[in-house]
Amino acid sequence: MPNFTKASQFYDKNFFITEKNIFLYTGIFFWGLILVLNVFGVLPEIEFNFFLFFLSFFIFICLIVFFEKYKKNISEKNLLRLFYVFFIVLISFINVTGGIKSNLKWLIPLFIILISLEKLFWHSLLLTAFSFLGLIKKINLFTVDDYLIFVFLLIFTGIIYFKDFLKEEEKKLDLQETKKEIDFNEFRTITLNQITKFIGLYHSIIKPASILFFVKNHKKEGVFNLIAFVSKYEEDINTDFKIDLNEGLLGAAIKKSEFLIIDVQHIQIPYYSKIPNIKKMATKTVVFNKVIGVIVIDFDSDIILSVDDLKGKLNKLADDLLNVLNLIDMGNQLILREKRISKLYEINEKLNILEGKNKVMQSFFEEIKSYNIISGYIAEFKAEEDAFEVTESFGYPENLKSNKIPVNDDEILKYVFETEKKLVIEDAISKNIKLNFGKPDIDSFFICLLKRKNSIYGFIKLDKIKGSKFSDFEIKTLEIIVSSLTIIFENAELYEKIIKQATRDGLTGLLNHITFQEKLRNSIEKCDSREYPCLSLLIADIDNFKKFNDTFGHQEGDRVLKKVAMIFKEFEKKYENTYAARYGGEEFVFVMENCDIFKAVKIAEEIRSFCEKNLEVGNEKEKRKITLSIGVSNYPDYAKTIRDLIKNADEYLYVAKKEGKNRVKSILDEKMI
Repeated sequence: MPNFTKASQFYDKNFFITEKNIFLYTGIFFWGLILVLNVFGVLPEIEFNFFLFFLSFFIFICLIVFFEKYKKNISEKNLLRLFYVFFIVLISFINVTGGIKSNLKWLIPLFIILISLEKLFWHSLLLTAFSFLGLIKKINLFTVDDYLIFVFLLIFTGIIYFKDFLKEEEKKLDLQETKKEIDFNEFRTITLNQITKFIGLYHSIIKPASILFFVKNHKKEGVFNLIAFVSKYEEDINTDFKIDLNEGLLGAAIKKSEFLIIDVQHIQIPYYSKIPNIKKMATKTVVFNKVIGVIVIDFDSDIILSVDDLKGKLNKLADDLLNVLNLIDMGNQLILREKRISKLYEINEKLNILEGKNKVMQSFFEEIKSYNIISGYIAEFKAEEDAFEVTESFGYPENLKSNKIPVNDDEILKYVFETEKKLVIEDAISKNIKLNFGKPDIDSFFICLLKRKNSIYGFIKLDKIKGSKFSDFEIKTLEIIVSSLTIIFENAELYEKIIKQATRDGLTGLLNHITFQEKLRNSIEKCDSREYPCLSLLIADIDNFKKFNDTFGHQEGDRVLKKVAMIFKEFEKKYENTYAARYGGEEFVFVMENCDIFKAVKIAEEIRSFCEKNLEVGNEKEKRKITLSIGVSNYPDYAKTIRDLIKNADEYLYVAKKEGKNRVKSILDEKMI
């Protein structure tokens, strides 16, 4: 008999003979039987009219709404059973109403998508296969679209699966990153509970109405937040109450003395919602170099301790609370340190990407904002002038760039330059420091030389937000980052040099022909996408250039090309959305985005006139003026392709040459004729 009992228990545990399992196996058997009937097409066929099809779709939508509303109350096991029951009903209805030709077949993809979105991926694939099997009897009626439905369902399920898989991996990484922070939050909760226990212990000894503990708000100067209390009037205390040192009786009492007893019998206590009969109030500050917390005790009856005993007890409570606060602060510093080290690696990784110097500095300034740094700049050293020139900045006016700071004009800069030491300046607002360039909100700043091997590259200055100071750890972190900046600058300058050689003409510094063609294509695409309505192009040719070379030599000819290029560079600065290039030989091009033909002709005339008035070439014996012949074209008003745009400008340039040179020609001249 004992052996039989054990055997029964064994079979029950291994999922064999129970009422529940018999019911389950019976359900699976009938489900499989109905699926087989669908596969072999045994079910009868019924003609559905429009109303019945509409009713079927309506019922399906209602079931989805019902499911979305109540799915939280359904276990995953029961949810799966519902899906499988619903599927067998659905596939049977489809076969009864025409199989693959039934209008209800579109419910299959909707149903499978619903299962995929519930992250039941393997069941989604299984039911997709069962759907195909359920309709296979009429496979000869399948169209390409019908096959595509099943292919789509497989692809869709795969995409959702991999998307969910990647999300789960990200969550694992996030969990690893934040685990210590979560642990610290638990630690902080424990320490705050410890504070409440200490207050409760002293409440039982001193027997006041309430003991409240306020801690300094680091974001608002002179404000203390209520973090813990024990009171007979617990429900009446406003937990959001803050003490402001510049307001009310409490603020005045805290500023006056570190221990004080006040008669408050006829005074309303602001942190009670209902007014209890409080007679006396005692305050005690918690000090660690400066006031970091305040203990407030209320008495609604006579104080049972003498003044000295009460003061002694509050001093002891203040010491106990200070120890707990130090524990919290140590935990905070540990978390902060880990975050900063992580940030340091992140910044170095981002800066080491091969980019131009401007982009490197933009990335650097963006990353260090996490240190509450609101502004800063980098100035490069100009040895020949014994001065620094600002080259990159953020948080300052744009016109700060190119400002020069002589070494001997500022004592702070002179000290840093001569000693090669970093420096942190506090209370900078009151000191009227030249390096701040009149910026009013700089409270403290960090300044450090940037050295390249044994030579000085420049210096960096970083400003803290008002009321925020540089900690020792922040200073050390910034020193490490700054030490790698000069190497990164060297890489950035090399990168810019390579890019310049690849995209710029070696003699004039303008865009070369290949880069111009590529940039013009981009401009045309912007125009085609309606970013702006049109663009214009001018082609300019230096008149009598061959004679300059023959008369004065090729070196003087090169000087002519450089001078003309300088004019185009000046006009690039003068007019927005323009760029110039050396087209070849003595020909130059100038593209004007968002510029119609009328404005383009005016700009071309301005360039021609400026060149005629200001440029000349030659030697002591002979001087000759430099003039330009210019042809102007416009897209899309007078040219439909890039080729037409360039061709038209070139043809009008030829007209300008033919009619006597030193002039601008365009389609407007033809219109006037």
